[in-house]
Amino acid sequence: GHGKSSLAYQIASYAAVKYKHAVEFLSYEIDKESCLIKMVTSTARLNYMDVLRGTMTDDDKAAFRKMAGHFKNSNLRISDKNMWSISRLRAHLKQRRATDDPCRVLILDYLQQANFGGRPDRRDLEISRYTDGLKELALEFQLTIIVLSQLNKSGDASDGPTISNLKDSSGMENASSVVILLEQDLLNDDPGSEYRGSTIRIPKNRIGGTGSYKARFLKRSARFEM
Repeated sequence: GHGKSSLAYQIASYAAVKYKHAVEFLSYEIDKESCLIKMVTSTARLNYMDVLRGTMTDDDKAAFRKMAGHFKNSNLRISDKNMWSISRLRAHLKQRRATDDPCRVLILDYLQQANFGGRPDRRDLEISRYTDGLKELALEFQLTIIVLSQLNKSGDASDGPTISNLKDSSGMENASSVVILLEQDLLNDDPGSEYRGSTIRIPKNRIGGTGSYKARFLKRSARFEM
């Protein structure tokens, strides 16, 4: 839903910087430099547009440099090459494991933009095969894989998105251990408020509970807070 990339940046940042995990982030929407800047600004609670416009205050610049140093010392890799078929990913993960640098978290942003490297037949079947392949990789290499997905337009209904709203979702929900759906209250958004009301829904969770949780979306740094 709305804010899926922002949530993925938060997860990648916490995993790599705070918890020191080896993280691979595959960005299919924006280039890797922009992706990294978004992660740094979000984690430092800065405004991404201030960085682009060069309008940061001295305090903001100091905070940005300090956080960038933490990211530099982390084991985070970002790729913006749309070339990751399952066979390529398997070979890459094997290479990392052989060099004693195994990947622990793999994030794809986002599935419908991915080039699967196969025949251009029905997209829903391609996605189903790809997600099945990702699940095999998660088990084979003992890593967490987070896959972002678009929602069908019906996911914007007043009662909020459901699993059935996952775009081209044939088989996708079956391969997932956990499904998280995001909803932001765009209709009642107050332009003068620094926060926007949000809901994080977990309709499927094989390793824990399900339910809906209220959150706030901090507009300045594009991050979710509980």
